[in-house]
Amino acid sequence: MIGFWVALVRVFWMWTNIALKPYQRGFSLLEILVALSILSMTLGVLYQATSGATRNVRNDERYVFGVELARSLLVEYGQVPSEGGSWAGETDGGFFWKVYASPVEIPVEVLLPGTIQSIDIEVGWNDGLRERKFELSSVVEGLRTRRSQDEIIP
Repeated sequence: MIGFWVALVRVFWMWTNIALKPYQRGFSLLEILVALSILSMTLGVLYQATSGATRNVRNDERYVFGVELARSLLVEYGQVPSEGGSWAGETDGGFFWKVYASPVEIPVEVLLPGTIQSIDIEVGWNDGLRERKFELSSVVEGLRTRRSQDEIIP
């Protein structure tokens, strides 16, 4: 059985050596250039895909920070004056924010005016040449302020 395989290898070796001429034993310059161009295009596509993914991760991190900033501002301004108001600021990281509070119109029979406040929080940041924003809307408690000595604060 081993002799059969040895004979088969010898026949194959002789056939390939007879079929190939001495100048046909390697790759031509054109074949190498085509292979290198295909390789370079493939590597270029892979590079763009990885750099795009990295850029998306950075954008997502800034968006998550903006959302968390808005949530923390909602907690900080959980009680606002019954007249409403507006506040603004900027963080060290380049995020700017605005808070707007205004009384919700409720019949006096139900609640005192200004007891419930509509609050809108806007957080923004610059991402290269684009400005990105995140808005959060909710309702918060309105604090009654003493305007005169006769007024009773509930």
